Amino acid sequence: MRRCGHFTIALLVLLASTPNQALACIWDTDTLAMERAKFPTALELITGKFLRHSPEFYDWRIRDRQARLESDPENLALYDDMAVAYDKLGEHDKAIALMLEKEEKSPGLYETYANLGTFYIHSGQLEEGLVYIDKAIEINPDAHFGREVFQKNLVEYIMSRRQADPERLPLNVSEYIINAGTKDGFAMYLVHNAPEPPDPDEYAAHWEEQISLIDDALKGV
Repeated sequence: MRRCGHFTIALLVLLASTPNQALACIWDTDTLAMERAKFPTALELITGKFLRHSPEFYDWRIRDRQARLESDPENLALYDDMAVAYDKLGEHDKAIALMLEKEEKSPGLYETYANLGTFYIHSGQLEEGLVYIDKAIEINPDAHFGREVFQKNLVEYIMSRRQADPERLPLNVSEYIINAGTKDGFAMYLVHNAPEPPDPDEYAAHWEEQISLIDDALKGV
């Protein structure tokens, strides 16, 4: 239970400080660079020690990738870079339009679906985002160290918690103050939504699996 509490605290801080970017599971040149390096810890993420750029940088990246696409229109990675730049600038509709254009040129790519899912989520279209996250998971469930699976879980959790109050963030303030390990936190959401074994003799192993699930979710988030 202690692990669950630590996980929920970290998650709540992330959701409270950067509600959009906490759900990000995007794919561009920076993503590849991050995954080749050591991933930051939860503390480093909370304190802002991770690769990020200024709005001016993303403005430049858009202009640069547009120019490069004119001479190299089949370079699909340029679409991802430009779309992510638009998303970082809050222009989610332009990001989505670029990914849909890329999908028409080369259908069925994991990177396209991962980006589309995230862009729709950032634009507030959670249900549509889940459609594309599911497609990305079907193609490559282990990408981003299995992150997409927990991005999907996070979105489903947010949808379940926002039914009564769509604007509420963090999602469980009172529970966090009283007991971070209650069933209302994301960690307990994962545990309570995992299928239970039919044989009571398997419950010990089942609980160990849930602890492993929380560890995987922490890494994913």
